[in-house]
Amino acid sequence: MFRPSGLFVLLATSLGVTACKSKPQDPVPAEPPAVADDTLSVAQPDKGQCAWVRLEGAKGGRQVLFTFEGPCESAWFAWSPDGRQGAVLQSFAGARAPLAWKVDLLAGQGVALPLPEVGRTTELGFDPQGRLVALVAHHDGPHMKPPERVETDGLSAFVFEGKQYPIDQPGEFGLAHAYRREGDTWTHVETRVTDYGSDGAEKTRGLALAKTLGPTTAPTAKEGVRPESVTPEEQTALDASAEAELIGPRGEELLEDSTWVRGRLPGGDLYYRAEPTEGPNASPPLRWKVDGTFVAPEKLALPTDASLVLEARGETLLVTTREAARLYDMKARKHRRSLDGVSHVSFWPYPSNSDTGAERSAPGADPAPR
Repeated sequence: MFRPSGLFVLLATSLGVTACKSKPQDPVPAEPPAVADDTLSVAQPDKGQCAWVRLEGAKGGRQVLFTFEGPCESAWFAWSPDGRQGAVLQSFAGARAPLAWKVDLLAGQGVALPLPEVGRTTELGFDPQGRLVALVAHHDGPHMKPPERVETDGLSAFVFEGKQYPIDQPGEFGLAHAYRREGDTWTHVETRVTDYGSDGAEKTRGLALAKTLGPTTAPTAKEGVRPESVTPEEQTALDASAEAELIGPRGEELLEDSTWVRGRLPGGDLYYRAEPTEGPNASPPLRWKVDGTFVAPEKLALPTDASLVLEARGETLLVTTREAARLYDMKARKHRRSLDGVSHVSFWPYPSNSDTGAERSAPGADPAPR
């Protein structure tokens, strides 16, 4: 087992990363610690820095794996298939170029990782062989030189590394690239034309290599719960169970833009409010059935206008917002843990079987989604 290792040494590099101090390191374990259904990954602020923390759910074990400068909200995390390596990408929403680190999750040490010089890296991940992959947006945007564009016989195309990529429809298009880390260099693997015109645009996720990447906390990687319609009888009972949360003091509807839906999770059904939009969304109130009656999960204590992410693994339910998380035992319908002032809370992924690439579940557990 690896122990909390405090702040780790980061050599100053051309990225301008501030060096940190480290405690003497314990011997590096030969294998990653076992992952339980309720093992969590958490980004936790720490005096102007951000700590990547592994929490053992209801048991309360805490391991600080890597600490870096800056706000947690700007960082995303990724894991190699075997659970030995991690990556951190810190993005600043166009204010300046992103930063990155590769983290040895067994030793609890990270090193600054230079990113591809073209475009802007929007996501880091690991391919099935455990190699780092950078997904790069390349268009007319902040801190990047737009791709070359040519017009021939009325047809437009981008030009990259001597090859033309036709633009076959109007819109805010650019290029998306995939680079793979080989030794100390990035190797260009894939390029395609993609849309950058809206928040829901495909962007770099349209790359074929993007679909092969392992676990990551990037928002594009979370599928969310698939909502199902409730019956009229359930609708009436749910409204009655949450009247104080749905009706204001003057009788006005507080959540008229959303409706009750059902999410089928491995540990049982969960009922919540959702708006009729294309992407998955969830908001309070939450309800589940106890002895045939709709009741609220205990100690939820989240704002009624919060945007929720609902995830389940085995019998564990994880409810997260931008700055909080709640952990529940769905079988027992019991609260297990509350976390506040944290970001990017997710289940710590099971390592893959080396021969098949499939995720290994916790002992005695059914296979569960990421």
